[in-house]
Amino acid sequence: MVSPERRRALGAAMLPLPTAAAVALLLAPACRAELKVEPSARFQQTYTDNVSLAPPEQARGLWISELTPGIAVRDDSPRLQLLAAYEAHLYAYSRDDPAANQSLSHQFNGKLHAEAVAGLLYLDAAGAYRQQAVSAFGPPVADNTYLTENSAKVKNYSLSPYLTHRFGRLASADLRYTHDVVSADSAGFNHSKADSVQGSLGGEVGPRIGWGLQYYRQRLEDGVGPTTISGNVGLNGSYLIATPLRLTASVGRDQYRYESQAGDSPTGKSWSVGFGWTPSSRTSVTASVGKRYFGDSYHLDAVHRTRATAWSVRYATDVTTSRDQFLLPASVSTADLLDRMYAGAIPDPAQRRQAIDAFIRANGLPRTLTDSVNYLSNRYILQKQFSASMAWTLAHSVLVLSVTDERRNALSSVQSDSTLLGSRFGSLNDNSHQRGGNATFNYRLSPRSSLNLSANVNKADSLVQNATSINRAFRLALSRQLGRQLDGDIELRRQTGSVAGAGGGYRENAIVFHLNQRF
Repeated sequence: MVSPERRRALGAAMLPLPTAAAVALLLAPACRAELKVEPSARFQQTYTDNVSLAPPEQARGLWISELTPGIAVRDDSPRLQLLAAYEAHLYAYSRDDPAANQSLSHQFNGKLHAEAVAGLLYLDAAGAYRQQAVSAFGPPVADNTYLTENSAKVKNYSLSPYLTHRFGRLASADLRYTHDVVSADSAGFNHSKADSVQGSLGGEVGPRIGWGLQYYRQRLEDGVGPTTISGNVGLNGSYLIATPLRLTASVGRDQYRYESQAGDSPTGKSWSVGFGWTPSSRTSVTASVGKRYFGDSYHLDAVHRTRATAWSVRYATDVTTSRDQFLLPASVSTADLLDRMYAGAIPDPAQRRQAIDAFIRANGLPRTLTDSVNYLSNRYILQKQFSASMAWTLAHSVLVLSVTDERRNALSSVQSDSTLLGSRFGSLNDNSHQRGGNATFNYRLSPRSSLNLSANVNKADSLVQNATSINRAFRLALSRQLGRQLDGDIELRRQTGSVAGAGGGYRENAIVFHLNQRF
């Protein structure tokens, strides 16, 4: 007779290797002790006087009903950290309209970190399915998920087992393999898969000198063009001048294989010098300047927190792709910002996350702050991105501010994007400049009620064509805790702006009612 353990092992052996590894980890008894399943349901009723964000003379009003059942799965056991959430959006309209033609959409986001062999073998996995803007110069999709214009459904997943080992006091090493897939239902955005290997080795020489070696290589296939190989190797060092201040330096070499738009070779040496300053557990600053094959390179990461505030400032210059950003979303998370603020008051990470989630829900705060639009592209992009954010909690109110400024220059040939935007707008995303800002203010009227005000603006300029898109939105909402697991709010929204290539600006006024039930 075959034992249950043997049957599980045989079942796993019939699956592909990455899937089998994930299943084996999930079946480990130690991993499932803290599993929590949290179903929910949300009802939303919206009236908008301009459903398609058209010029005023073409505006059409519409009632939209939306039912969103969902489920979240969490696990915070010592050897498994899992968070997966799924929602299905079902839409009904007061009448037929060519702009609002979506009856069902899905959204999923999941992350997993598991320890297979204590202190040696681990697994990271992630997956997502969401609605995404096709172009930074089209109508916004964040508040209009029922629309299909300028939107595509993007799905991605990644599996990444890795080994880590420490060689006594001399050094530590990591070796990671990653397989990931990204695809979309938009013509012209290529279904792609990549396999990468990443390794690092580092340690310290005495109390002041640190050193490290890094290696990275990725093989990318999109099914259309030739296979793309990219990677880099690097050596870095650091020297502790005084307890809070450490000098850093690195040298290395980048190697990419893509058809360059400028005709130069996407390969070359790199170097950087910088410093790290950590005067306390509340404040840290790292910064560097250097050169890479594309030119000057800069990096800044500064965070600071007090009892009532959290601050974050970042700047980075890097070569990236749209698919990389889908796999590692770069949006500024409200939870991450608040996490730094509450780190001293709630030391336990799991308890702190639960408290922050409850705080965001109770105060109607946005899950993410203002960020640039990550549009669809198959090309390599030089991205220069600045972002700053601040959260401030008072006795009865919360203020969250954020700004972002991003420039993108296409590096690889335009041919890979020829079918995404068509011949008229084929070079629209070549070089772009996006700027945005957001302010959210929450005031607690009572233990169960709060007033929320928010204003945000996003602007995208094409540096190749004479094209600009801008969106401004103002929201006023009253939230009320109706029961232990039931809350609701009513929101007034006004949007104004313009879309590149459209005949004029748009204006929308909307009233939205939410009712959210958790079980």
